[in-house]
Amino acid sequence: MTNSSDDLKILIIDDNENNLYTLECILKQASGVSILQSSSGQKGIEILQKETVHLIIVDIQMPVMNGFEFANTIKDDENLKHIPIIFLTAYFKSDEFATRGYKLGAFDYLTKPIDEHRLLNKVSLYSQLYKQAAELKRVNVELSRANQALKDANIELKSLKK
Repeated sequence: MTNSSDDLKILIIDDNENNLYTLECILKQASGVSILQSSSGQKGIEILQKETVHLIIVDIQMPVMNGFEFANTIKDDENLKHIPIIFLTAYFKSDEFATRGYKLGAFDYLTKPIDEHRLLNKVSLYSQLYKQAAELKRVNVELSRANQALKDANIELKSLKK
């Protein structure tokens, strides 16, 4: 998979290698994404400290650090708390667990077996939002530069009048 700097970087975290493979195969169908993988929440945090990631898909049921604990950990980190999370679960299907996920700032909460089309639609929607936000940021930088240039020209004009 090509890794363009414009790609949406998705970190997938699951302790089951088969689930990681399945997720990767599904996500490869989406255009403009690059995928990072982790087999544990702790390794996921290590990746987040080294890489820029735009979206996280994490399994809830994992040993040592489950998906909720992982989310709590990154939500306490100023540099990571803005990254949206999609929780995946085969076990925690009740509304109580979905509510807990949303309270942790989940972008979404999906159950296994994975509905491929639903997941791809969620990723596509987030990709559009990400690209729009990046474009808005770029336009704001341009406007700030243009505004500063106008201020500088105005100061120069005033100095010429004196």
